[in-house]
Amino acid sequence: MKKFLATLFALALSASQSVFAADFSHIGAPSVSKREASVLARASKAQEESVSKAADILESAAMEDWAGAPVFFNLGNLRWREGDFTAARKAYERAVEKSPSFFQARKNLGIVQFKLGKFDEGFESLVGALALCGGADAQILSLMASRHAETGDFAAALACCNSALAYDPGNVGNLRIMLGCLAGLERWGECAFLAEVLLRKDPSDAAAWRALARSKCELGDDAGAICALESARAAGAGDDSFGNVLAGLYVKNFSPERAEKIYANLKDKKAREAGLLNCAKAYYALSEYAEAGRLCAKLESESSPDAALLRAACASAGGDFSAAEKYLRQARLANPQDLRLAFELARTLADSGAHVEAERLFGECLSDPSLREASMYGRLRIAAAQSDLPEAVRRARSIARAYPSDGISEYLNYLEKICEDVEKSPR
Repeated sequence: MKKFLATLFALALSASQSVFAADFSHIGAPSVSKREASVLARASKAQEESVSKAADILESAAMEDWAGAPVFFNLGNLRWREGDFTAARKAYERAVEKSPSFFQARKNLGIVQFKLGKFDEGFESLVGALALCGGADAQILSLMASRHAETGDFAAALACCNSALAYDPGNVGNLRIMLGCLAGLERWGECAFLAEVLLRKDPSDAAAWRALARSKCELGDDAGAICALESARAAGAGDDSFGNVLAGLYVKNFSPERAEKIYANLKDKKAREAGLLNCAKAYYALSEYAEAGRLCAKLESESSPDAALLRAACASAGGDFSAAEKYLRQARLANPQDLRLAFELARTLADSGAHVEAERLFGECLSDPSLREASMYGRLRIAAAQSDLPEAVRRARSIARAYPSDGISEYLNYLEKICEDVEKSPR
């Protein structure tokens, strides 16, 4: 009897598996009977014509009492090649039943179970295969690492990666899994180092550039993150997501002019407009009101509440209250339910002395908890501006009850003292 040392119909189980990785396919490989050898030879020849025809030959043989692990194992391989993982799993299960120490059958079974989403069963099969080879199969360790990472167990995944790399140090797939694990464990220094290792192997590795930039950000090195993202774009590895992050870093670091150029070229309209609005906010924070207003005017969705609020703020900061009022009124027509617009319009009108309409708008805003306190102060301000001291006192008392603070208490005392002085003064 000859020893069954390898599959007749070999499968490329992992394109990323290194040529230096050890081959354990011979472990527990069963002997092949004469009948099995004959049918395997027939199937091998039929495979030249059709994989399906070869599988049918082995399927018929599998129904015979003499069929052993070699028949079921090769049947599983053929079903795998056809993409029928359910049938492949059944065949591999029979092969393992026939020869429990058959390493390659257990390994293939585990991989197919993973493909079918049967992760617990697959893990059990792979652990069994790993035990047969002394824990030295890099591909199995990589599969286990990947699954651990998917479930968020980055420590276990990293341990599997380290073991896999001990047997297959040049495997880029393992290094990429490890990169994700280090990020998941927030080990940013090591993550940055490994990302640089991967980039030396492949400068177009977008995942490595992304990990390097993220690591630099987490380490507080915004300049390093910017350098990484700019390098990624120069290498042709960066997509719009890279540009979005890069522009955000420029905004954060007070370079809105650079961010604007990047945001303007984003393909996604929503991302582009949101980015340009962020640039405008950055210009505004730098007191560059003209630039902020210019950028707001370029936005296609000028009637959006956020754009209108910022345009109005820019106009007010430049002393053009009529323009601010115009932008807010236009936006109110398009967004009548947005009380933020009503509040800002009320403030603008109050500044220009239009107290009656401002009073009405502040009253509308009292229904919004986020605007209630500021609206109460707005109404207090109007009463004081109109020299209606009794009403100002009533409103100050309402604020003191709802939102007590030293400031409102002192102001209330001040108003009450003025009222007392007025009452005491001769008419």
